[in-house]
Amino acid sequence: MTSEELRKIWKEEENIAHIKGWDFSHINDRYEEEESLPWDYEKIIKEYLSNDMKLLDYDTGGGEFLLSLHHPFDNTAATEGYPPNVELCKERLGPLGIDIRECNDASHIPFNDESFDIIINRHGDFDPFEIRRLLKPGGLFITQQAGSHNDRELVEAVLPDMPLPFPDANLDCQKKAFEKAGFEIIKTDEAYGPIHFYDIGAFVWFAHIIEWEFPGFSVDKCFDRLLKLQEIIEKDGKISGSIHRYMITARKPDIIIKEMETEEEIKGKAYVHWKAWHEAYPGLVRDEYLNRLTLAKCEQIAFNWTDNLYIAKDGDHVVGFAGYGHRDGEPQDTGEVFALYVLAEYYGKGVGCKLMDAAIKQLKNDYQHICLWTLKKNKRAIRFYQKCGFTADGAEKTNTNINAQEIRMTLC
Repeated sequence: MTSEELRKIWKEEENIAHIKGWDFSHINDRYEEEESLPWDYEKIIKEYLSNDMKLLDYDTGGGEFLLSLHHPFDNTAATEGYPPNVELCKERLGPLGIDIRECNDASHIPFNDESFDIIINRHGDFDPFEIRRLLKPGGLFITQQAGSHNDRELVEAVLPDMPLPFPDANLDCQKKAFEKAGFEIIKTDEAYGPIHFYDIGAFVWFAHIIEWEFPGFSVDKCFDRLLKLQEIIEKDGKISGSIHRYMITARKPDIIIKEMETEEEIKGKAYVHWKAWHEAYPGLVRDEYLNRLTLAKCEQIAFNWTDNLYIAKDGDHVVGFAGYGHRDGEPQDTGEVFALYVLAEYYGKGVGCKLMDAAIKQLKNDYQHICLWTLKKNKRAIRFYQKCGFTADGAEKTNTNINAQEIRMTLC
């Protein structure tokens, strides 16, 4: 077959490269990709999903996978942003009673706060902070994604030196993004596997469908390189690349632990500082100090000290915080938990433990030893710190600001 005859065939594939839903039947038997991932996405979802739960499938495609779950339609919602698929979903899902809404902005999904028990997303866009807004406390986000190196060898075969379109699309980066948004990571995995094409026409069709991986691809632009791939097929019977997949199951805690970021969070931290001192320290420190520790003073401190802080949030309300870092005068290999305060109404709910765990985890990145100072007479705090693994190491000092004796405790 001449090169111009091949061009004609490939151009025909290029011209018909359109799909509704996520239907690759046009190239069935002409390509093959690894299906046996180390996890079963559907099985993971069904481990958690019960009929009474509100379910959202963001970027549902044509709704094919969503319907395979057989979840009660009146507890099911979906979004889609690709116009042909939007119309398909309205025809296919709408009459069933599924709440289908058009959306192509993962940061602005048109549902109310805390609407869903589970949100699923397979190979679609997502924003961890928007997912957190939509989930009920304790809700789950379950996603399977194509990673940044998906089909990379094939991309470079026709579009050399093309930069990665989504360089952060990998398990490590996205796990950190969900942790930053306050999620508890339940399960993760990442895998690579083979993908094969048995004729170049199928590859051309595929490259146009997955246009975000092959930006600017066309038969005419890449014709010489396509001819080289044709030579490989004539020799080996196929061209091959690698798929890149990762999955994350993340839980929105009842209480979220996150870095302090917004002005409202800074003010919330200041309120906890002021309130916690007046709840916990009467009888332990001088009354005149407590009287001088006003909410305005705590706000001044909060806006001046915004680094190295984790806050605990219950919904939109800050209910605790922990500060950490290195204190002048301590050995360079020793980090310190400077402060940890929780509102009295949240005592015994694990908030302090979660804040302490976050601070310790961060300190362990930079320091070999971790310590804290606490009031010698604050028996409740000492018991809590012992529960967290700290023991008194014999060091004491007088805090002249509050006229009270402090002891140092070190993490075992």
